[in-house]
Amino acid sequence: MHDHWTPYFKYDDCTHALCNVHHLREFKGIIEFENQQWAKDMTELLLEAKTYSEETEYPLPRDKVQEFGQRYQTIIEEGYLANPLKAHEKNTDPVRLLNRLSKRQEEVLEFLYQVEVPFDNNLAERDVRMTKTKQKISGCFRTEKGAHCFARIRGFISTCQKQGLTIIESIETILRGNTIQFS
Repeated sequence: MHDHWTPYFKYDDCTHALCNVHHLREFKGIIEFENQQWAKDMTELLLEAKTYSEETEYPLPRDKVQEFGQRYQTIIEEGYLANPLKAHEKNTDPVRLLNRLSKRQEEVLEFLYQVEVPFDNNLAERDVRMTKTKQKISGCFRTEKGAHCFARIRGFISTCQKQGLTIIESIETILRGNTIQFS
């Protein structure tokens, strides 16, 4: 799962999924600055599909997934009608977004096909955020060993959080020489 950075698509031995929170942010901008209905409709569709995928057992019914796909395509068509392509002019932000969404529909809706694929990559971004913050504040890690230690500690804390464990108690357990069983 990623934010549609083009070089990621060079990895062709995996399934790609696109972060829909990134899309929702872009829709919000188009709604606020351009007041375009298609962006409102796509926001509603993606949020409805997210809720449906969270409340329904996988595999999701094929007819319902196809319905979401058809509605998606209709909204894209409405978006192009609201943003006609003009020869010899640079594409606007809405047109660039429509082009990406049109080309990558399967990746946008991947969360409907596989239970393992989340709607967004917020969890992954949160896991990386502390490392990037540390790097920004300090400018860099002083040593490679320091970077490895930081990554191990952050990974442990992140795993404890995901497992619903108290971080301080987990650290105390490890420092006492005991092990923690993660599920």
